[in-house]
Amino acid sequence: MKAIVFYHYLYPDDVISSIHFSELCQGLVNRGWEVTGYSCNRSCRDPRQTYPRTTIWDGVKIRRIWRPPFSQSSTLGRVLNSAWMIAAWSLLAFNPFLRASHLVIGTDPVMSVLVAIPWRLVRPRIQIAHWCFDLYPEAAIADHLIPESGWIARSLRGLLTTAYRRCNFVADLGPCMRARLSRYLGPRNCATTIPVWAMVEPETPVPVHETERRNLFGDAKLALLYSGNFGKAHSYKEVLDLAWKFSPNEAAFVFSVGEINLESLQKLSKQAR
Repeated sequence: MKAIVFYHYLYPDDVISSIHFSELCQGLVNRGWEVTGYSCNRSCRDPRQTYPRTTIWDGVKIRRIWRPPFSQSSTLGRVLNSAWMIAAWSLLAFNPFLRASHLVIGTDPVMSVLVAIPWRLVRPRIQIAHWCFDLYPEAAIADHLIPESGWIARSLRGLLTTAYRRCNFVADLGPCMRARLSRYLGPRNCATTIPVWAMVEPETPVPVHETERRNLFGDAKLALLYSGNFGKAHSYKEVLDLAWKFSPNEAAFVFSVGEINLESLQKLSKQAR
């Protein structure tokens, strides 16, 4: 079987969602699929850095679409990047040389699921799956970027309802997201929860690497590590309030993060108790 995967960033980008989707492609190849991933040609962290147009990585064919160097750190840049990639992916539906039985769509850039509308129209037999990491316009409403009852939110919800209902399968991250998605999917609810890896407990405790622990936490009795994305949805003040209740010998808190909230975290962590 042949699958096409649409995601803004794929290997070798090291942003965590890129790793998730790159490993999804890798897993499909290991199961006998022929997989082609379509991403942009720029690095997530530095839009000035570009990647080759074509890459074959561990059996996965990666095709990169040229995209202007709009910054992901600004709202306007994210909107322009999203519009560009959605348009480019939509046009691929009309390519007669591009053949596939399945299409997998991610949620970077925002509202990528809109690609399901032209693909379903042009290729009615293709199986479309959407792996949902983020919900828009809900996230924009929560961030006070657009009013919940305004015409922009109403228009986007109408388009997204059409897009979601063109999917054969939708993967959510948990019950809250599933409840919100059900409003779009309606009676024909094709959503299934795939919990994030951090929510899955290992069967046995992971062995401690003593040298690595000492390098990160020194001789602290309690060691706590936060690793991963640190965007607008991630809270840190409560963690720092807890950290400041301990002495350095009692506990050490280490953040191994990237994303737009990093600067705020650094400033707050330097403040006196």
